Amino acid sequence: MYFIEKYKRRTWAVYDERKNLVCVTLYKRGAEEVRRRLENLATTESQKSGKGKGRIYHECHS
Repeated sequence: MYFIEKYKRRTWAVYDERKNLVCVTLYKRGAEEVRRRLENLATTESQKSGKGKGRIYHECHS
């Protein structure tokens, strides 16, 4: 489960269920797309493993 909140003045943040910051985007639409993709990845992984909700962690490099 991921959620989106306003971050500072002009950006949007995506957080995971533990309130860890996942990413910051300039546009809310971009944050919604990141959330959608992360949730799809988690669903796909949990279906492959046949277990509960999967957790996927990716490192971002600048």
